[in-house]
Amino acid sequence: MNINLKNINAVLFISGQRGLIILEYLNQKNLNISKVIVGSEKDLDLLNETNKFNGEIIFEKNINNKNFLDQISDLDTDYFILSGFRQILKKDILNIPKKGTINLHGGKLPEYRGGSPLNWQIINGEKYIYITTILTDEGIDTGNILSENSFEIMENDDIATVHEKANNLFPEMVLDSIKMIEGGNQGEKQDEKKASYWHQRNDDDGYINFKDYDAESVVRMTKALTYPYPCAWGVVDKEKVRIIKAKVSDMRLKAKPGEVCVLNDNDFFIICSEGSVQLLKYKFEQDEKRKLNKNDKFD
Repeated sequence: MNINLKNINAVLFISGQRGLIILEYLNQKNLNISKVIVGSEKDLDLLNETNKFNGEIIFEKNINNKNFLDQISDLDTDYFILSGFRQILKKDILNIPKKGTINLHGGKLPEYRGGSPLNWQIINGEKYIYITTILTDEGIDTGNILSENSFEIMENDDIATVHEKANNLFPEMVLDSIKMIEGGNQGEKQDEKKASYWHQRNDDDGYINFKDYDAESVVRMTKALTYPYPCAWGVVDKEKVRIIKAKVSDMRLKAKPGEVCVLNDNDFFIICSEGSVQLLKYKFEQDEKRKLNKNDKFD
């Protein structure tokens, strides 16, 4: 369907690289973007530094408060587009755009509703990463599915490369979603029988107890939480050790789960509940120069 994006008005709610990529793409496609909303000072600084938008930028920590609602309630806009935005829009705001609110969600729906869907898909050992655009309603990720895409998780993928691949797919998915709605297609309802909710992960969720985790699980956790995230971690002598990169070892090491085995001074292995992992990159949180030794043990 051919549409003239210059005749379509939108307000973008963005955060992080995904938000900037969508903003730049829709600008290039000549979508009429009247305002960009950001919810954190970090995103405001990032947007200003990159000079991706010359129009009005609004910084609002709580978009559901009355002052913000009064500020945008009279907007004559067709769409709100949410790209990486971390706040939940309530009914009064969702009623403002004439044609709806499109949200970019980094997970398969309805199986991966909620927070941190890209991280969870890696942790759970999925073979493919799914991403979705939805026509947002009052529920959390419950709206009609407008478009879905996927890609295989390769052996060398981690959360950074997965974000990059997802961000390369999202722009055209947004454009396709707009075309669908303009053509009268409101998307497909989700199957509630398949619905699962996942919580937004925090640093405490990154703790690895090697007595409970097998080697494959440790590596998946490491890949899912490595840079730009704080990284998974274990504890040695009451100090956090950030596990930046690891791989499953094929060596048969005789030791108890949590114990560190050191070979050739620079090859570090940790025994898991099943198998072991080789630490390719790690750091102690308080003393980055400190190294593991054969007497160390992860609590």
